[in-house]
Amino acid sequence: MNEPHRDPPIDPSGWRAPLGVLTLWALAVAQPVYDILGQGPTFFVYRRWQASDFFLFVAVLSFLLPLVTLLLPAEAARALGRRARMAVYLVEAHLLGTLLLLGGLNQLPSLQRAGSALSLGLATAGSLGIAWLLSRSSGLRTLLGVLSAATLIVPAWFLLRAEIRPLWTPTQVETTQSTVTAPTVVMIVFDALPSGSLLNRHLEVDAARYPNFARLAAESTFYRRTTAAAHVTDLALPALVSGRCALKPGVAPILSRYPVNLFTWLGSGYRLEVQESVTDLCPPDLCVEEAPSFGERFPPLLLDTAVVYAHWIVPSGWSGALPELEGRWGNFVAPRDEPAEDPRPKPDRAKSAQVDRFRSALADMPAGDEPLFFFSHLVFPHEPFIYLPSGRTYRSGYSEPGGNTLVFPEDPWVAHHSYQRHLLQLGFTDLLLGELIDRLQAVGRWHEALVVVTADHGSSYRSGYPRRRLVEENAVDILTVPLFVKKPGPGTGETLDLSAHAVDVVALIAEALGIAPPSALDGRDRAQLEADARMPCRDDSLVDPTEIPPDALRRAVERKVHLFDRDQAGGSWPSVGPRPDLLGVSIREACETSAPFEAGFRGPGAFARVDLGSGFLPAEVIGRVQGIDRDEPVDLAIALNGRIRATTRTYEASASDAARFSAVIPERAFRQGKNQVRIFAATAPGSDCPFAPVLPLRAGPSFLDTPMGVFDVPGVSFRGFHRVDLLRGEEVRWTRPRSRIQIAISEEEAAKVRRLELRIADLRPRTASVRLRVGEEVLFEGPPPTLPWSPIFEVDRVPSPLNLHFDTHAEGDAPATGSLALSGLELGSGD
Repeated sequence: MNEPHRDPPIDPSGWRAPLGVLTLWALAVAQPVYDILGQGPTFFVYRRWQASDFFLFVAVLSFLLPLVTLLLPAEAARALGRRARMAVYLVEAHLLGTLLLLGGLNQLPSLQRAGSALSLGLATAGSLGIAWLLSRSSGLRTLLGVLSAATLIVPAWFLLRAEIRPLWTPTQVETTQSTVTAPTVVMIVFDALPSGSLLNRHLEVDAARYPNFARLAAESTFYRRTTAAAHVTDLALPALVSGRCALKPGVAPILSRYPVNLFTWLGSGYRLEVQESVTDLCPPDLCVEEAPSFGERFPPLLLDTAVVYAHWIVPSGWSGALPELEGRWGNFVAPRDEPAEDPRPKPDRAKSAQVDRFRSALADMPAGDEPLFFFSHLVFPHEPFIYLPSGRTYRSGYSEPGGNTLVFPEDPWVAHHSYQRHLLQLGFTDLLLGELIDRLQAVGRWHEALVVVTADHGSSYRSGYPRRRLVEENAVDILTVPLFVKKPGPGTGETLDLSAHAVDVVALIAEALGIAPPSALDGRDRAQLEADARMPCRDDSLVDPTEIPPDALRRAVERKVHLFDRDQAGGSWPSVGPRPDLLGVSIREACETSAPFEAGFRGPGAFARVDLGSGFLPAEVIGRVQGIDRDEPVDLAIALNGRIRATTRTYEASASDAARFSAVIPERAFRQGKNQVRIFAATAPGSDCPFAPVLPLRAGPSFLDTPMGVFDVPGVSFRGFHRVDLLRGEEVRWTRPRSRIQIAISEEEAAKVRRLELRIADLRPRTASVRLRVGEEVLFEGPPPTLPWSPIFEVDRVPSPLNLHFDTHAEGDAPATGSLALSGLELGSGD
């Protein structure tokens, strides 16, 4: 009797097993990465990649990584026998199958709504089935063998696709012969600057807040209602400098795609000083730019690629912990500085580096009559919002009130706070513009210079609507940008409301220089603008600019004026808050009875050691309130040095158990050395006393909370901690087996500390032992008596800086394997 036919089990000694793993890698990892990055070639342009980098990238992603991470472990298992090697291959197939299915399932809206755990469960079950079939079915192994061609086809397809091929193939572009009629041409393109942000209630440039934009407007033609070419830089900026309507998304902002532009047009007659931040449009023989080294280009890209891939495979319900991608081209995982004694957070490195680069170019600007074309795309006032109008920083990183602000929540105060930070950074943008004007005057170039200042696109700050994604309700904020054209020679300012468009800039420059513009422009000069109000470009994927109501800009400015032009404390600071009538009021007028809730703020040590000459100011007060209903927000007043300097309102930012608040204190209110912050509850207008003191949180302020997003805390650094997680609705941070918190408190503060309170939410495994120590002094060792656990330790004195160590390990002599969920930390005087 014939036995039923059975496929032989997988033979790990043959070639099919490793080839099948390589095939799964190509489909589960390489192909999604190539597809995502191939749709956004600006990802590579931003890094100034060279042709050889693309081939190295393909070699690493498609061959080196699977060799090291998959094939070598399997080959190492050969010594353990046939079954061990087979088990390794099957585990690898299971993992890759899970990634492949997760990526596909994450694209299904129905599963996104059903929940992340379901997606992970389905992917895991499906991949187990794949691994089982691989071990039993020769047909599936044969199919993988046929599909193994993907290991070569996938990377080749990436290199040859239309969006990527121009990035590594040689470019030949001819420059035109230009005539020099003005010794200096200057063009500054700011980023994410709506026209309405610059204007006051009379629709004029706000000279109080932005004096240097007003200086420019006094000698320029101000096209107040200019329409951006697109809502993203890699489409808008090439259209701006080429005079042609924006190409479709996915076209790289590089020279071969825009061979006729301002640089190729003026380059033969002018010395070019060009600073491009996102694009690569200037011919390399005209623009001498120091390329970043291989170490600066390649390793950061691999890290950013990992973040992009994580967004592909992580279910939507869990992706909130990943770095934000929208509006950014790189450096998704910013390195964290861990200062030992300096409580000042370092500003965003890319942001500060661009400021340094711009200022260095100004310092090198030559005097004399040598023809000069100075161009700079400054990514300001674009987020991250870290600068005050004086140029001081007050925070670092991309975190914003409310956390992810790709779409603002319905609570208006989240959008209001981000709007305020935008206006504050616009004040610093004005300072940079003033430095440019001053330098042009100092080297004798201002009078006869042609100066063009505009923006690539705007940004929006409306509750319930996206910050950058274009919809009808925010179109005026994102598409209406300022355009200033100062012609050579003496001039007086004028403001025009013509239907100018970004692609008109090249024609307006040609008109101002008195020379013929490049051929085949879509843009118009001033005479054509006055004769024809129709928009020259339309992208059906965007809101039609002609559909923006004529009074939309006025209404947007009126909204801004209503929010920010109520600073009764004097000056030009854009205060925002529910009780502007309290600004400047002495705290002596406070009620005698305290408010019926508690509040705390983060980083109090930074306010005790303010150095006005340091370049950093702890102007942001962020914290939480306990004892109120989160659905019923309360008004707060923030006092600095005895007077109310800001008002705010609580709002809900997460599933945590506390309401949040945020405020930025005016720079002029700070003094050198020790500054005192107090929080008050604003009472109803007309009450006998205007505000009541709020007691400090008994369980805070917490260094480990993440109110309004993941903020860096001045003076506090972490080593050996994972990212923020939610555990039973509470924000926690899991430790590694050995971890440390360092708090840069002064000797004077350390002498006052008498109590240390921890809030430990959980422990893994529950049987693990915990060892807590301050420096070398052991506070506790053993298993926690209960979980959650909130121990309070009495201490005689703590060192400065304070180092708090957490060691967790399993029972017995096992190596350190435990993890602690820490939700809070408080230092107290014991009063």
